[in-house]
Amino acid sequence: MEMANNKFAIAKELVEESNGFRWIDLPMDILRSIAMHLPSSADYMNFGSVCKSFALSIPQRPLTTQYPQLMFSNRTSLCSFCDLMHNVTYCFDMPDLLGARIRFSKDGWCLMSKGDYSMFFFNPFTKVTVTLPDLPKHFANDGFSFTQVPTSPDCIVFGIGGPADFFV
Repeated sequence: MEMANNKFAIAKELVEESNGFRWIDLPMDILRSIAMHLPSSADYMNFGSVCKSFALSIPQRPLTTQYPQLMFSNRTSLCSFCDLMHNVTYCFDMPDLLGARIRFSKDGWCLMSKGDYSMFFFNPFTKVTVTLPDLPKHFANDGFSFTQVPTSPDCIVFGIGGPADFFV
């Protein structure tokens, strides 16, 4: 791994020396302009992932779209987002979501569970997590929903279910 990092650092230095230009030196207003013209939420996320100065330069914007995007995983930490309008699939490594299930999604937020009783909100575009109190040990959950985004004081989470011994 260290050898790969050294090769990357050497290649980066060669590119910078060869043309005398460093992307990190772009003025903030140009970085913001580039970011605001990116066509998809995934492109916006990738742009902010390039380096710390890129991430700090771009404003947080609502990353919701007028059409649905499908989020899925194959039981690994790799999550895929399928953009149906542009026929493109984007993949992101999200190790904190390994073993989690999406129970409901709305306005860019996923209500998720891990295990039988742990619930949390996750925004895949901003990677913000909002934890919720654990469910009662005797609660068998069947379905969940929420009224507002979890950052709203009016957010209410509700579930359909009953006692665990009620289900066959």
